[in-house]
Parts: sequence; structure tokens; C-alpha cells
Amino acid sequence: MNKVDGLFGLSTRPEEESSSYASHVEELSSSWWFSHDGYHYFCTVYADSSLVGWLFGTPIDLENEEVVKTRLDLACDDVSELIWSEVCQRIAGSWVFIMKTEDGIDLRQDACGSIGLVYDKEAQAVASHAYLLLGDDYEKRLDEVARGRHEVANDGWITGGETAHRGIGRLLPNHRLKLPECEVSRLDFDFPEYDHAIEPIVRDMANEIRLVLSALAKSKDVYCSLTGGEDARAILAALRPIAGEFKFMTFAYPQSGQDVDLAKRVAWAGGINHTVFPSLQGGDPELWLIGAGHAMAGKNKEFYPTASQLAEKYMVGGLGGEVGKAFLWDKDTSPNLKVTAAGLIQKLKFPLSDELRDVIQKWLDGIPSNLDAYQILDLAYIELRMACWAFAQPWMKPTPTRIHPFISYNQFRRMRQIPPQIRATKGVPKIIIEQEWPELLAVPINKSGNPVRDLLNSVRNAIRQPDLVRRKVRQLLPSSPRKKMRAH
Repeated sequence: MNKVDGLFGLSTRPEEESSSYASHVEELSSSWWFSHDGYHYFCTVYADSSLVGWLFGTPIDLENEEVVKTRLDLACDDVSELIWSEVCQRIAGSWVFIMKTEDGIDLRQDACGSIGLVYDKEAQAVASHAYLLLGDDYEKRLDEVARGRHEVANDGWITGGETAHRGIGRLLPNHRLKLPECEVSRLDFDFPEYDHAIEPIVRDMANEIRLVLSALAKSKDVYCSLTGGEDARAILAALRPIAGEFKFMTFAYPQSGQDVDLAKRVAWAGGINHTVFPSLQGGDPELWLIGAGHAMAGKNKEFYPTASQLAEKYMVGGLGGEVGKAFLWDKDTSPNLKVTAAGLIQKLKFPLSDELRDVIQKWLDGIPSNLDAYQILDLAYIELRMACWAFAQPWMKPTPTRIHPFISYNQFRRMRQIPPQIRATKGVPKIIIEQEWPELLAVPINKSGNPVRDLLNSVRNAIRQPDLVRRKVRQLLPSSPRKKMRAH
């Protein structure tokens, strides 16, 4: 199963057990070994001249405008929360932080958990993918009831820190995994006050996007995704002063004809270098499903070879931008709205069940009590959807390194500063476009501009993806459970 990139494992077992995939084995202590396949960088982190941990992934140092490949020196004292605070403020990109503690190790992720991490508490082991933990027990411990409950076969995914295997958990962003106990707890962080002076906030967001792209370009070729939507276009808008230094691309998937047309029009309006790559198939969907831990399905299992056309390059996308677009809010959302487990299940488009309600209620019970409904729904989108769906998918060889400049602790904090009324009306990506490169809005967002053609496109997409339509209908209609629910 060496067709997945980005493999890693952390355990107390002898390193020989990871020899099937690991080209690199790092001895963290006399008790812990970290094994990986060399796809990501493994970097030491120092504070006050002391080794305080390791970064694994593609960490981007905003202060020095570079990808950290070997060592990061922090300016703070050797105090755990000062270390974590500086890492969050200074490091963008995609990463896992392995922090040394007095009695073990803390594992913490970037702001969206963009490098997936699963764990087996009983075995005291951590890995990138469930099959690395389970070996020959993979099928034996597969929980088909849980898969059915989440409608995995119909474009669903396993959420809430669960996986499709009994005894295997998924670490969610904004949480820590403490070893050797394999105990999970929520990290403390403060939500900022809302600020109506949004121009400097948006300017800082655009500046970080430029810093991230400039850092990446020092290492290897960078291709920025361009679609018909706002998020990718906002990335382009932020890059306006340096857009000529980068290449832009669109994948021509069968269902993305309108995306290709709109991307071409945006590229022409911006005068940028744009390439359309054909969609490719011919991979192994079953291997993809194993890489995903059988915790999701979807079209990516068929079209994943498409990304191989950018192998060994950076591919920049707009994931995370939807946090700034109030993704789980609706017209009835207000600060004092009581967010319930049943309501979240409906917003996430899952069928209602006692078991899933228990999972979501456990997540809600861990939320700080001082958050308003907007803030709770933003966290739900990041932790229950993005981390468990977008970043639980495997990267099949050969593949590019994926970076999303909207994802960082800084960027999400800035989004949260913008008042809900503004975010719900326009959305942060559109505000970035208006402020940085308004001419790009001459091309419609996700629409051709021709009402008849747009209607036909919607019909075609509904025919091609009936499961997505059914899930959307469930989100819009009142919940109607299939079986009698427990009284709560």
C-alpha cells in the first residue's frame, strides 16, 4: 500500500515495524520514534537554545518568508504556551507540531488539521492513516454501522473525531493529543472582538497570502488553482502586485465545464498565465478508499490521478475561504441562537440518529461557554467538516504538495474579527476581491451570466450528483429521523 504520499507514524514500537513505508526514522526520545516517507519536511524547533519540539509538513515561516525545511528558532522563552503562541502566529502552511513536554509529547495541528492524524489509544500509537495502525486488523475493525450512519457511500464522511474503525480516533484541529496517555483535550484560545474597521484586516489577509506564495516560490514551481468561485479568485486578487510570477491552472473535470469557462475569463481579465489540465482516471479507487480509512467516498477516488500532472510542485487552493463566508449560517442565525446537536446534524446534511447525536453533543459539550452562535458554527465547519472531510482524504502518488493560504491561525482570527452582518452579506473572499482587484468581479461568480445556461448547468450537475442534491434537501428541510429517537 505504498501508493499514498505523506505517510507517518509515531509510536513506542521498534522502528523496524514501519520499514514498509518509512524512508526516514527520527528518534525523538528513548521511548518514541517518528517514522515518515520523506514527502514532508521534518524540522527541529528551538526556543531559548533548547530543543522544544518538531514541525512536520510544509511549515511556512512568515517572519523570514521561507518554507522551514530543517530548523526553526523561536524568539520566546522555553515555556510551552509561549512556544505554541509563537508557532501559531508565525507559521502558516500545513503542519503538525510535536511538542516536548515534561512527561511526554503533545501533538497539535495547524488551524484546519490539514495533515490528518489518527490514533489508537490502546496501542499508544499515532499515524497519518488508519491502515498504518491496523495492519491485518483493518477489515476486522471496520465499522459498517458507523459508515451507514454517516452515509459514507453517498458522499458522507465520518465526523466528530470518530473514524470508520473501532478504537481509532481522529484528532480535530484546536485540540491536543497528549502522549503517552493518548488523551485528547481542547486547546484554549480567545475569539477576537468584532471590528467594523475591516479594511486593515482584509489588507493583512492579502499580505499573508502574498507572503505564503512568495515563500513557496523559493522552493519549487507554484500553481494556483483558478475556478469560477470566489475563494480561488480572492487568492488571485491578493496576488495582484506579483501575479505575473505565478502560474494558474484549472482541472477540467467532467462536471466542471462552467468552472473552466469562468476561469478562462478571469485569467483573461487579469492577464495571467493560465493552463487547463485534462481530468485523468485509471487509478485504483479501492486503494484510495483504504487511504481514506473507508471514512468517505466521493468522486475523488476516481479522478485522483488528475493531480499527478502537478507532481513535485506546489498546488495552491482556496480551501478555508468558506470560513469567511458563514458556511453553516442561515437567515435565522443570530448571536443567541441555541446550537443543538440535532440542528448541527441537519446543517452537516447527515441523517439524524441517536448515536450521531451523542457524538455531536460530546463535541458541543467541549465548546467554551462564552461563544455566540456564529462562532460555534464557524468552529463546527472547521472541525466537523473541513478536518474530517477535506483533510482526511489521501494524497495518492505522484502528487503535488497542497497549500491553502486562507488556512492559518492568523487568517481565521482575522475572519472572526469581521462582524457577522458583513460576513453574511458579502463574505470575506469577495471583500478581498473588491479591495485588492475589483476588476475581476466583471466575471460572474459561479454563474455564466446567462440565466438559461445557468439553469441547464444546475440541472446537469443535479443529474450527475444526485447524492449531493439529496443531502442538500435534507439540510433545508426539517429533520425527520428514520427511527424513533430517545427522549432528551
